[in-house]
Order: sequence, then C-alpha cells, then structure tokens
Amino acid sequence: MRTWQFFFSYEGRFSRMQWWLAQAAIVAYQLFFFISLNAYEIPIQELNGAAILLAWLLVAVCIWVNIATSAKRFHDRGKSGGWIMMNFVPVIGSIWVLLECGFMPGASQDNRYGAAENKSVARSLV
Repeated sequence: MRTWQFFFSYEGRFSRMQWWLAQAAIVAYQLFFFISLNAYEIPIQELNGAAILLAWLLVAVCIWVNIATSAKRFHDRGKSGGWIMMNFVPVIGSIWVLLECGFMPGASQDNRYGAAENKSVARSLV
C-alpha cells in the first residue's frame, strides 16, 4: 500500500496497529505545526492570511486522514465506514469509535472490504 493510499484512501482494511500508527502520525503532524508556531512566539491573533490558510489546510488534512483511517478500521471489523458518524453523538460517540477502532479485534475472515490480514506476515514486520 502506498503512503497516500495508507492515509487518504477509504478502500480496504486496517489493523488496530495500523490505525494507532495513523492516529500517532496525525498527532505528531499537529504537534510539529503548532510547536513550530510557538517557537517563533507568534500569537495566533497576529497570524497573516497565509498562515491561517495553512492552519485550516492542516486541520482539513488531519480530519480527512482520521476519517479515512477510521473507515478502514471499521471495514476490518466488518462494518460500514459510515460508523465514523458515531463521532457526532456527544461524548458516547467518540468513546464508542475509540473502543471499536482502537481496542476491538478485526474480523479474522475475508469480508466484502478485503482479505483478512495474514498474521504471520504482520508479525514478521514487527
């Protein structure tokens, strides 16, 4: 799987480890950006239009990646990617998505979203 497919595609399945790695990448990306702003001691109120546009672009990319990777994780569980909409249910929805994507095992058989992960290959990569 190519890097852009890993982060931006809605097709296929994701293991728990892949989902956690994607979430860590999102957090690292955001931290790098905001720490960079803080290093120059630029107050948010004084940012120019280009910096604000860049910040909104960062937010949009992070949201897209989060939705795409979570949809693939739901696919691994044998569910539609539409389950990501649970995030819109206050409090309980985000907890539900975290539990489903981060802690529940995926389907061990092939499903309509793709082939099951080959455990021996996955273990050899770790």
